[in-house]
Amino acid sequence: MKKYLKILLSLTLIVALTLPAFGVMGASNTAGGLSSDEIQLLRNLEIVPEGAIQKAAPITRGELAHIAAKVCGATDLVAETKESAFYDVPAGHKYYNDINALMSLGVLTGDGSGYFFPDNIATYGEACKMFSMILGYVSIDTASYVKIAKQLGVIDSMILGTEELTYGSAIEIAHNTLHSRMLTTSVFGEHVRYTTMDDCLAIEYYHGLVVGTGILEGVKGTTLTRVDDTLENDEVLINGQIF
Repeated sequence: MKKYLKILLSLTLIVALTLPAFGVMGASNTAGGLSSDEIQLLRNLEIVPEGAIQKAAPITRGELAHIAAKVCGATDLVAETKESAFYDVPAGHKYYNDINALMSLGVLTGDGSGYFFPDNIATYGEACKMFSMILGYVSIDTASYVKIAKQLGVIDSMILGTEELTYGSAIEIAHNTLHSRMLTTSVFGEHVRYTTMDDCLAIEYYHGLVVGTGILEGVKGTTLTRVDDTLENDEVLINGQIF
């Protein structure tokens, strides 16, 4: 299923190169949140489910972990863990695999209490830390994650880390993270230097998808045998779905 999604999205991107108005891979957000094409990208990656989105609804820590796990493919890399990292996330819990997979990958570190509190409302600070770590940033200074998230493009503006997070804001952060550059580290004694990878966005690093713009100048062959007059000039039909 994952390979199928990659093929589908890669084909979508290739066709998009010839369609100037096609915006599935666009990284900019409108004032009201993500565009329908940007949300569709998240659906194709199984980050956002089908159906109506309650953007103003608060999001729990468990739900945020689920989104983060999908962004970095954690549940594919660590399909099953033998023992739960938290007392309140036992085997069989809705977000058991997501939370424990993120722990295994170092994206979640826990606070030493043995509890995750998956039903508590998530905060911006927690989201900034989680998604900055997905991009490769690690620090013992938890207050630095909001600043780093702003520098990396994970969030658009500085906010209070204690502010409660909504579902709409969480999926915007997920989208921004996918279109942010991964980090590499250089260690000099006790000092760590972070450098952005100019040629590698998170969506490529974790999902094998390359964001690009330009003009399609050639193709060896195609299976299309007819023109679909029901489509608009900026639309493409893939597997029965119009983009």
